[in-house]
Amino acid sequence: MNTTTAKPTDSKALVRKITNEYKDALSSFIHDPWKNVDASAGKGNFADVPWFLVSDKRITKTAQNGIYLVYLFKKDGTGVYLSLNQGWTFFKNSMGSISSARDGIGKASEKMRGF
Repeated sequence: MNTTTAKPTDSKALVRKITNEYKDALSSFIHDPWKNVDASAGKGNFADVPWFLVSDKRITKTAQNGIYLVYLFKKDGTGVYLSLNQGWTFFKNSMGSISSARDGIGKASEKMRGF
């Protein structure tokens, strides 16, 4: 996700809706102790693509590591996409090089396609 240091004024209402209202509404429908709902418009910096995710706590601890469903919102708030995502940060930080990280995430993706 691309980031900038300033939050655009016209996006603040959307960010509040995603990180509070939408997250709380989705959480109220999930009655499974293993499920997690998280939302963000950026941790420290504002994300161009605000999101919220639904994950299984046994598999995914954070958006940086694991597999999860994520709703990605268009920056202007005119659309939303549902995606099955895989955390990249774990691979980037643990594989030694970007090339190795790409290979590692590719192999993990191939394994998941078999399920």
